[in-house]
Amino acid sequence: MSKPIMLSENSRKSATKLLLVNWSRFSNVPIALEGSTLFTGVNGSGKSTILDAMTYMLTGNTQFNKAALDRDRNVVSYVRGDTKSEGKNRFIREGEVTSYIAMEFWAPLENQYLVVGVCIEYVNGTSNTKKWFVFKDTRIDDCRFYTVKEKEVTVYPRHELTVKGKKVPAGEFMNRDKGTEQVLRALGLRCGVEKYRAKLVKMMAFNPENNIDKFIQECVLDEHPIRSMSDIREHRNHYNEAKKVYEELANGKIQLEVVQSKIADYEASERKYEVRRILLLYQETKWHQEHRVQLEEKIDVDKAKLHQLQSQLEDLTEKRKNALDRKINAEKNELLCSIEEITKSLESSISAIEKEIEKYKKALEELQLLETRIREIMDWFETDGELTDKDVAVIENIAETTFNVDEKVAAFIKFKNIVSEKKANYQTDKVHISDRIEEIKQELEEIQEKISRETLIN
Repeated sequence: MSKPIMLSENSRKSATKLLLVNWSRFSNVPIALEGSTLFTGVNGSGKSTILDAMTYMLTGNTQFNKAALDRDRNVVSYVRGDTKSEGKNRFIREGEVTSYIAMEFWAPLENQYLVVGVCIEYVNGTSNTKKWFVFKDTRIDDCRFYTVKEKEVTVYPRHELTVKGKKVPAGEFMNRDKGTEQVLRALGLRCGVEKYRAKLVKMMAFNPENNIDKFIQECVLDEHPIRSMSDIREHRNHYNEAKKVYEELANGKIQLEVVQSKIADYEASERKYEVRRILLLYQETKWHQEHRVQLEEKIDVDKAKLHQLQSQLEDLTEKRKNALDRKINAEKNELLCSIEEITKSLESSISAIEKEIEKYKKALEELQLLETRIREIMDWFETDGELTDKDVAVIENIAETTFNVDEKVAAFIKFKNIVSEKKANYQTDKVHISDRIEEIKQELEEIQEKISRETLIN
């Protein structure tokens, strides 16, 4: 029996990319591969789905996810995108579906890339085709498996597949037996497809963490008769190499777990920081809102003062005009105005003063009436601490002379704003209460109707 040819580390073909198109939940996902690639994630994240795709493409294996004893997985469920839910939306893809599984490899001896894969086409539940292909001197990006335009993915069927802009002839596609054989041969694997498929299935169902020595013996090393010491040494070297690779992967897993733990700690700290930042922003926003309310109240006070000053200005303007008229009349008379003119002037002044007194009396009566109404409102109105004791005293004695005008205007405007807000809240509550009353009425009608039905039944 001839010995297998031992290839050096630099002469082995190595996987560089995996592409899944319409395979389970993967619509069009390229995955970069380099050296020993580790897939990690929680249950249901797609680890077994990726491994099932690779084993199916390489060997045609359909014993999917054997390690988890999941019997519901098959090629149809993967291509259709079975969500395992109930109802009409169970499958992601209905009707005609084209799926691709493709892997890109680097061949150092040939100094070129090659792409191997399988195309699965479903027309309906029973009619389907599965064709394997091997494209030498080609990269995955050279193949037009699909296009994306405005977030819409268009997957091309097998007869429309192009490589480097040229349509792939139908003869390039092979059935499962011939196709998987050509795939393994292109990758430099000399064992038969059946043997390699059985070994992959065994490896998928094995948990090497429990017994690494048994895993290497049953799943890594080849079974053939030992005829000499050199065979024993060769097997021992294979065993040591495989064990070293596993130990490197185990160490990598431990390091990855440490990294994941640190990432989790960092994300928790980041969340705390974000919560604190939001709280600070909320407090700052609240302060700006309160400051805005204060400024609006100050503007209202200043407007009231301006109105008062304008009224005073009009009164003074009128008095100045009257004084100027009297001055002109006095200047016209070289001596003195006649007593009659002086009397008329004084009578005019007295009349103006009496009118002003009447105006102030009327304003005072209105102010006293306002004070009475405010007191009545204050008896049942709750301000929830929004008014200070001084504000309350000013508002309840707004007709008295205890406080100056500025204090009265400021307190009244503040009170007015609070009352307006309470009024708006009252209107909102009134609408909600009306809606609730209608709901209760409807519930009562339903209960009465139910009672009536029960009475008829009994």
